[in-house]
Amino acid sequence: MRIAIVAFIVAALALPGLADEGKKNRGPEEEIDYVALAARLVQDGHWDRAELTLQQVDETDEELDHKLFYVLRGLVSLQKKVYLDAADNFELAIKAGNTDPLVYINLGRARFGGKDYQGTVDALIAAGKSARAEPRAELLLSRSYWELGDPGAALEVLQRAGKRYPDKIEFPRLESFYLIKLELFQELARRRSELLERDDVEATDLAAISEALRKGGKLDEAKYTLEAARLRFPDDETLTVQLARVLMDQDQSLSSAMLLEQAARTNPKYLIEAAEMYRRAGRLVRALFINKRIGDQKSKIKQRLQILLELGQFEQISAMEARLSRLGLLSDQQIRYALAYGFFMIRDFESSEKHIAKLTDPEFFDKGVALRKAIGACKSAGWQCQ
Repeated sequence: MRIAIVAFIVAALALPGLADEGKKNRGPEEEIDYVALAARLVQDGHWDRAELTLQQVDETDEELDHKLFYVLRGLVSLQKKVYLDAADNFELAIKAGNTDPLVYINLGRARFGGKDYQGTVDALIAAGKSARAEPRAELLLSRSYWELGDPGAALEVLQRAGKRYPDKIEFPRLESFYLIKLELFQELARRRSELLERDDVEATDLAAISEALRKGGKLDEAKYTLEAARLRFPDDETLTVQLARVLMDQDQSLSSAMLLEQAARTNPKYLIEAAEMYRRAGRLVRALFINKRIGDQKSKIKQRLQILLELGQFEQISAMEARLSRLGLLSDQQIRYALAYGFFMIRDFESSEKHIAKLTDPEFFDKGVALRKAIGACKSAGWQCQ
């Protein structure tokens, strides 16, 4: 469509830069092709300016290139994530006679964004072999089948595309995601081996697979995956922590503790887990050493009490009473019971009974009753109570 330059100057007030551009080489009656101008703006990534330019077009003009006009408007809407409007424009372009396969692919993108998954499949199939030549279209087709509840078709697309594009990790990556969701752990382990051989595999790919195997109870497979992954990515914190947790599940507390301590050197949030694993492994002195470095005072003190109980350091436990009260931790029934037990063990029965009286939780109330009986027995036995 053509219009006079006078109208263009008015429109250019909303398009800074375009007016100046137009003034350089155009006479007073020169006409502007807004569709061509919008096409250039789209090509250069100036989406907002392209949208304003397209608004100057009279789409009822018989001379208008409707096939290009609707595609441009569709691309602008797609960029702005106005998916339904984008789909409508691509459909209008097709109706106007634009049979370029890329129009169908973009129609599929718009429909997928609008959650019209069957419409996405229909558009991509209509694109024909050209869609097969576009890896992103294959990924979109697979994801659409998955959303439609057809995992078999989704996997088939990925396997076919993976053979056609062996250098694209996106296909085995998405396939692994599907296998995780389907809990096909044996097949997942097979895909894991293939991924480990790729130069473009990322730590996050292997972390996702190992975590799925762990949650699926395949601890040996998860452990193998993580050990191999750490050879590739020795400094990756996620892989280190995941391996520690797999070992934790396998009751290998000491090995787990050592890995968590390693991770805690750069991320202190793992200190409490590292100390707990050392405690479970019976390395109580090491657990106490790690515990000293924990920043969260409430978590630190609670864990410290447990370690001191196992070390038999009852005097230290009783000495913590004022600090526990100051931190507001005596409302924790487990901590209250630990104090009562510590005072009992150093034969401060009065202080022990004071804390026993505050035990109301059923679990610790029963323990308190048993402890009170033990105090009564000790008082009766006198010096014989050791």
